[in-house]
Amino acid sequence: MIRGEAMKGLLNAFKGMIIGITILIPGLSGGTMAMILGIYEDLIHAFSSFTADLKNQGQLLLQVSIGGLLSLGAFSYIIAHLLNKYPHRIQFLFMGIIIGSLPILYDKYKNACTGEKYAFLYFIAGCITVIVFSSDLFTITSRVYHEGFVLYLLMFMVGILVSIALVLPGISGSLVLTTLGLYEVTLRAINELNFQMLIPLSLGIIAGILLGSRLVKGLLLRYPGKVYMVLIGFVTASIIPIFPGMPNGTQYFPSIIIFAAGGLIITVCRLSSKTYKG
Repeated sequence: MIRGEAMKGLLNAFKGMIIGITILIPGLSGGTMAMILGIYEDLIHAFSSFTADLKNQGQLLLQVSIGGLLSLGAFSYIIAHLLNKYPHRIQFLFMGIIIGSLPILYDKYKNACTGEKYAFLYFIAGCITVIVFSSDLFTITSRVYHEGFVLYLLMFMVGILVSIALVLPGISGSLVLTTLGLYEVTLRAINELNFQMLIPLSLGIIAGILLGSRLVKGLLLRYPGKVYMVLIGFVTASIIPIFPGMPNGTQYFPSIIIFAAGGLIITVCRLSSKTYKG
């Protein structure tokens, strides 16, 4: 019995590691990966009933969190190094993953409703949201470096936005950070153990998940088509702040190959998710 519980705990930690790696890559959804691994429903239930069943639900969340934190610490350095050495190619990889994730969200939109009036308007709303946030890119980044209380409040609010992405399958938390201009800054904070940034960010994620999971579930139950159309617009427009410009010279062929590889990665995840659902 004890051995079986220990093995289950190790398996949950391993799943947490895989989800943690996924969270680090813009365009890849931690929620979708949790669904593929067969742990998504358990996590949502654990978040929703955390206070009612602290022992059992807390144990699951602790196991998954330990695995996730280990992989975040280990792989954030690798991704930051690749971004520093091959920025053009890595950004094209992210773009391939992001574009490849759009069918996942569209499938969810089709499954959620038979038809939605003015769906295109919600798509436009999602696009405009990204454009507005990304237009203030340099101001947000400078505040992260220079302001005390504003830094804590900003990172807390960013954590809440990231938590919504973590709850929703098909949406990437790293994509939210990328759109806000905070992806590389956050990677650097993880690698340098900058707790001044990481603590308010983590508190925002925890608060957002605990308080927002029920809200998100409620919105998806009442307005699924509207929510998914906004998300499709969000993901589509998020390519704008990531696009590094057209490749030229020796960059052209590798960038195209890596872009295609990104699309292939997310397509495999999509097909795996369908297989999991049966």
